[in-house]
Amino acid sequence: HPLFKPDPKTYPCFLDGCTHVCTSLGDLQRHQLSLRHCAPSYPCLACGKSYTRQDALKRHLIGKVVCKRVHAIKLAEGDMGGVE
Repeated sequence: HPLFKPDPKTYPCFLDGCTHVCTSLGDLQRHQLSLRHCAPSYPCLACGKSYTRQDALKRHLIGKVVCKRVHAIKLAEGDMGGVE
């Protein structure tokens, strides 16, 4: 009788000795793109804060009106800053 029986409905992360467990494959993939495993590559061109996922940058821009305006101006000027 094993001490640990993995739940077939869970998705453990095995990157870098991580012990995080997710309940869906999508959550696991999103977790593996988190700061814990990836360097930020989506910077806000207004305030300089960086994110590991494009959706996180978009959430930041929605919540920060000033950043959204400055970011849009810089994108229009061709300063991509790693964001498309």
